[in-house]
Amino acid sequence: MGFFDKIKANLAEANRRSQVHNEMNAKEREADANRPSITGLDFKVLDPAKANDPRYTNSGYVKKVGVEDFLECIRSGRAEYAEVVVVTSCSLHVDTESNPFSDDDTWIYRVYGKVADLSGAVYREIVITAKDDYISEWAYHYWDEQYTNPDPVSPAQLPHAYILHYSIQNAEQYLLVDQEEFDDLSKVFLRLKNRTRCKCLELDNSRNCWWE
Repeated sequence: MGFFDKIKANLAEANRRSQVHNEMNAKEREADANRPSITGLDFKVLDPAKANDPRYTNSGYVKKVGVEDFLECIRSGRAEYAEVVVVTSCSLHVDTESNPFSDDDTWIYRVYGKVADLSGAVYREIVITAKDDYISEWAYHYWDEQYTNPDPVSPAQLPHAYILHYSIQNAEQYLLVDQEEFDDLSKVFLRLKNRTRCKCLELDNSRNCWWE
């Protein structure tokens, strides 16, 4: 095969993959539209006594990060949780901070998770976590034409996690936490009040999430 033949073959393969990519994206967006919303999960009330854990009441965290509102939400029986499994995860740019000592801005990223309920039904949105970077326990995949995004999935093969549902300053919030964070909520205190530019639930219109 000559040099120009290789170029033509590479272009043809690139065009083929682009077409497959677009078709898979459209199919997955259509699938998400028919999946249930996380807001309809079977949430249970978080034990109000959990707010009195000395790790929280003596934490020393300042009120402006939303800790007091969060603990009051728990004490009043308005905070809820639902156990889920994490199908896959992705990292999204959620905010940009200006640096007064540099011309370069700092881009802020957060990890979002795609979840299924304990029966294996995959849910529509991706939900924000307190994490800056991927964790090994949660799968993450870049797009490839091998992925089929099955629905339902097998929960037995996936890591369990919890979605917290609460309010801070009357703003409804959702947060995906792992077992360690669920057992010690002080590990997410600094992330309770989401940045103004990021949403706790997102539709994955950019098709960042792929699995199996």
